[in-house]
Formats: sequence, structure tokens, C-alpha cells
Amino acid sequence: MQALLSLANAGLAYDSDPDTGLLRVAANEQALRVGGIDYRYTVGGLILPASAVIVNSDNSDYRWILGVPYPWLFGSAPTGCVFAYGQACTTALYPTLRGQLIASGSPYGNNGTDPLFPNMQGVVVAGRSNMSGVDRGNLPGGTVLGAGSPANFGEASHTLTAAELPQITPSGTVSTPTIAVNDNVFGGETVALGADVAVLTGAGTSSRGITAASSALTFTGNAFGANGSHNNVQPTIVLNWIMRAY
Repeated sequence: MQALLSLANAGLAYDSDPDTGLLRVAANEQALRVGGIDYRYTVGGLILPASAVIVNSDNSDYRWILGVPYPWLFGSAPTGCVFAYGQACTTALYPTLRGQLIASGSPYGNNGTDPLFPNMQGVVVAGRSNMSGVDRGNLPGGTVLGAGSPANFGEASHTLTAAELPQITPSGTVSTPTIAVNDNVFGGETVALGADVAVLTGAGTSSRGITAASSALTFTGNAFGANGSHNNVQPTIVLNWIMRAY
């Protein structure tokens, strides 16, 4: 092997493979360099490069990119990954991912100076509607990275408002009014029907009209509906969301 770096960052590498070896990166930080890629060990633990391959005990591997969420069948996160539930992304545990989140404007919020992981509890993922640079217009609020307001993106159950109902013609009945007729006839007078409905004979001679009074028309509609909410969830299977974090 040969000296790879200066004394301040002493390290060893193979003569035949100078980009592979062991070196001191900084104070309290050591790296195993393989093919020019550093697998760094710090006081906080192992820091994998973004392109690292995680190899399981059964020799299966997952080429997980730092910060990409994956659905996960099991109850605990594998090495190098965390559940994504809106927790703080701290310097001590996730320095590389923390820097990337800050550079992106901390789209999922902050806890003090630390950016947050996305909170993926109970939600599905939608592609940002203007990834191409032009808003597709099919998702209100969909141009904002990390947006997730129920007002824009739905809810588990929903009660329709009057504005959301389709136009309908209600059915019902109209009750027949009662008409009371008073002919204004005094005793001894005879009333005959004519053009003016006038008194023709009697003790005196006079002309009086007929007074008719009608009650108000009443419409009785048939009630329907129960003002309940309806389920608004697509067919779903619940899994954990994990994210490569270090």
C-alpha cells in the first residue's frame, strides 16, 4: 500500500488501485474509500454516499438514492433508513440529507434550524403538477413542493354542501284551498246570477257583489337524504413509508 493523502489526512491505498483504501477525512471521522466513493464513519454512526448499495444478510441489495421514499412491508426500518413522519432531520444523524433539504428551501417545514422529513402518515403521493415548468392544471395547489392541505387534496370523508348537489326538481303536493263565499244578501231578498250578480227582488232594491275568501296555497315537499358524510378513500393497503437518510 502507499500513502494516499497528506499527514493531516493520512490514509492508505493500494498501489494497483489508488482510489480504494482507508483514510482520515476529518477530526473524529474516518472513511473507507471504494472506487473513489467514501463510506464515512463518524461519532454519530455510518454515513453512506448517495449512490451506496445496501446489502442485506441474504445478499439482496437495494440501490436506494438518498431521500427517496419507499413503501415498506415491515414494522421497523432497515439500516440507513427511517420512517418519514415529519420528524426533524438533524445534523448529527443525517448531515447530507439535511443539507439537501435546506438547499431545497425546507419544503416540509422546520423545527428550529433543522428541516423536517415529509409527514407521510395516512397520505398518498402525487407528482408536482409543474415538474415540466408548466402547470398541468389538474391539481389545485399542486405546484407547491410539500403541499398537503386537505382543502386542496381531499379528505377521508366528505359531507356535500348545497353548491355541490346536482340540480333536481323536487316532488310534492299542493293542497286545495278552502273558499268561503258570502253573498251579502239581507233577509227577504232574492239573489239571481247575472252579469253583475245583483239583487233582483226583495224588500229593497240594491246591488251587492259576492265576497270570496281563500286560504293560502300550501306546498308539501317529500324529504330525502340524511345529511351524512360519505367515504372518500380509494381502495387502499396501508404500509410504512421509509426513506434512505444516511
